[in-house]
Amino acid sequence: MSSYRFVRWFIIIFIFFTFLHFLVWEVFTKQLLATKEPLYVGDLARIGYQLDSLQIRKTEVTLPKLHIQAPTWDNEKVDVLTIGDSFSIGGGGGLNPFYQDYIATNYNLSVMNLDRLPQLDDYMENIIVWNNSGLLDVIKPKVIILETIERSALDRYSHEMNWEQNVSLPLIYDAMRQQDRTGSQVILMINTANYKYFIYNLMYKFSHNALNYSTVYRFKLDEALFTAKANHTLLSYDQDITSLGLVNEENVQKMNTNLNRLADMLAKKGIRLIFMPVVDKYDLYYDHLVKKPTERNRFFDILAPLPKRYYFVNTKAELQKLVDHKVKDVFHADDSHWTYRASEQVVQSIPFDHLIAKDNHQ
Repeated sequence: MSSYRFVRWFIIIFIFFTFLHFLVWEVFTKQLLATKEPLYVGDLARIGYQLDSLQIRKTEVTLPKLHIQAPTWDNEKVDVLTIGDSFSIGGGGGLNPFYQDYIATNYNLSVMNLDRLPQLDDYMENIIVWNNSGLLDVIKPKVIILETIERSALDRYSHEMNWEQNVSLPLIYDAMRQQDRTGSQVILMINTANYKYFIYNLMYKFSHNALNYSTVYRFKLDEALFTAKANHTLLSYDQDITSLGLVNEENVQKMNTNLNRLADMLAKKGIRLIFMPVVDKYDLYYDHLVKKPTERNRFFDILAPLPKRYYFVNTKAELQKLVDHKVKDVFHADDSHWTYRASEQVVQSIPFDHLIAKDNHQ
């Protein structure tokens, strides 16, 4: 082949290749990947390439009283200290994504969220360090909320804890000042997502998780429980299902024992522990699955009757009330996180007036 013909064919192929990427990007994948703050695209739709479940939303805070961001804390009074995973840092975006703001507004309390220290693996360990380092003696909260997603609770809290571990206060203060959740990513028009969009959606026709191509499961619901175009479709993380193997009486009992010991430790300083496991999306909507590929998750069933010296927030029972009344978008259709409807419902179920009044009389 002459050099002229080679160059000509190279240009033709390059133009076709570029045009194909441009077409797929503009029509499909751009909507999933290129949205920037304050607009938000859910993690499940993005990772699973599910355009019909998309609920592009603006992150907006409208409540009159907001929680304190750790970097701006100026030694003011804090009634409620919270720590947890992405649910505690506004994961999912949308209207009023922080459950802490509903606590601050509805109960007129000062609330601050602290992120996990980078050198610690789980959130219970952080509370232990707060206690041992003297941080709790400085902040003097009346209540600490330990939040965690259901699928990760047993992995995080059913093992042996190091109750003596410590971190110096200067290091903790430095981490608080640097607590930052901002970030951006530039995605080019030509990228592998343009191929994955078609591959994943083809494979989903054969299995719930696209023949193991995807970490996102897709299920059909018996009712329209979302307002997205795919209103009968449930998207959930694979961990909602793979974590079911850990759910048994022994592991739940070990976790409960650790929580009771943590509650006793905090009670010595007049602090009440609230444990708030957030129900998995798959678990919450399980009864509405047209086909049920697994047994029901028994996490809340096992935990609820166990003797507790902490306050237990049964988020599954509270949010089931909304689903049973056919409230749509309790969770975001395109995301693994709940909406403001869920935050408000759960916060209203916690008797902060009683819990804090009780602490004040200790």
